[in-house]
Amino acid sequence: MPRSADLEAVYRRIADLDLIPLIAYPGAGKSWPVLHRVCMKVSEPTWNNMRRQGGCRYCAAVASAVWRKVDPDASAYRMLERGYRPLVLCPGRFIPWSSECMRCHSTVDPTLSNALRRPVGALGCRFCEVSAKLDPDEAAAEMVSYGVIPAVPFPGIDKEWPGQCTTCFREVSPMLGNARRRANGCRWCAPNGAVSAEEAEELLRLKGGIPMAPYPGATTVPWPSRCSVCKTEISPTVHAMRRPNSLACWLCGRAKGHAAGGFKVLAPAVVYVVEHRGYGISGAGKYGVSGSWKSRRGHHRLQGFDHVTGIVECRTGRDALILEDAVEKMLRAEGIGPYVPKFLMPHGGWTETWDLALRPALSVLEFAHADTAPRPAPPRLSVPVGGWTELALF
Repeated sequence: MPRSADLEAVYRRIADLDLIPLIAYPGAGKSWPVLHRVCMKVSEPTWNNMRRQGGCRYCAAVASAVWRKVDPDASAYRMLERGYRPLVLCPGRFIPWSSECMRCHSTVDPTLSNALRRPVGALGCRFCEVSAKLDPDEAAAEMVSYGVIPAVPFPGIDKEWPGQCTTCFREVSPMLGNARRRANGCRWCAPNGAVSAEEAEELLRLKGGIPMAPYPGATTVPWPSRCSVCKTEISPTVHAMRRPNSLACWLCGRAKGHAAGGFKVLAPAVVYVVEHRGYGISGAGKYGVSGSWKSRRGHHRLQGFDHVTGIVECRTGRDALILEDAVEKMLRAEGIGPYVPKFLMPHGGWTETWDLALRPALSVLEFAHADTAPRPAPPRLSVPVGGWTELALF
C-alpha cells in the first residue's frame, strides 16, 4: 500500500480520468474495477496501465478506431498500384483485406499496412513466389503424401488439382496450399471434413433432431429439423453438432445448462425480472428463467438482487426459454449489454444484467408479458404489490 500522499495522488488521477473506483485501491499491478463516467461502463485496468494509457478500454478502442480510419477510395488505389485488386471495401489499416493478385489471380488477404511497404508497380503475391520455386515433381510427391494421387500436371499452389483419394477412392480437387494447411488432401477424410447425407442424418438423430428437409450438403449450412424432445423447429449445423456434449436443439441445450437448478424443458417454469437497487448509480436489473423460483430467488438475494419486479409463469420450460431469448434480443437491439462485470457474478448470470438507467425493470417485464412468442397457453403475470397477487391478464 502506498503512503497516504501517494494514495491521494492515485485518487486525483482517477478523478482526472472521469473514473469511479468500485473497490479500494488493490495495488499497482492488480486489476482495479472502475466505472467510467462518460460511457458508464465498467473496466478492470491496473493502476500501472491507468498512469500510462488512461482507464476505459472501451473509449480507448473507439479513439483507436478513429485513428485507424482510412479513405476507402485512396486505399483501393494504393492497393492497385502495388499489384492487388481489392474484392471488398477497405476494412481498416491493420485488418486483412480480401484482394486478388493481379499476376496469378489468387485470392489473398494482405493488410493495407503491409501492402504499403511494397514499392509502387510491384506484382506478385506469396503464392506467385512459392509456385515459381516449386518443382512439379516435388509438388506431386507432396500431394501424394497428403493422400491424393494427382490426375493432371501441377497447376499451381492456389489452383484446384484433380486427383483420387488413396483412402476413400473418391475423386477430389484440393489445392496444394489448402492440403498443406489441413495436412490432408481429401475433404471427406480430413478431420471435421465433409460428411455424406447418411452420416449427417445419423449424427442429427443422435443429437436429438428429426430432419424436415434433405441434408444441405455443407457442414456450416443450417439444416431445417425438429427436436425429438420439445418438438421445436430448429436449424442446427453439422459443424455445431460435432462439438462434444452438444445437442441439435438450442432450447434443450440451454435447458441442459439449467438442469442443476431443477429446470426441465417440458415442466412449468418462470421468467423473472429482479433488481439490485444499490449497484452503481442507478441500479442493475436482471432477467432469467427458473424451474424452481423459490431457490433461485434466495440465490439472487445473496447477490444483492433482493427486489422482485415480477415473474411471468410459463406452462413449459421451452416457452420460458423462448421468452428469455426474446428479452435478450430486445435489449441487444437497443444497444444495451451486460452491466455487472463477470468477477462479481463468477457462477454465471452476469450476461443477463443491464443498467436500469437505460431501461426500467418494469418495462422489461411488460415486454416479456406482451411478447408474442408461441406458447401452448397464455402465461400468468405475478406482481408483488403489498404481497403476492396472481393476475390473470388474458
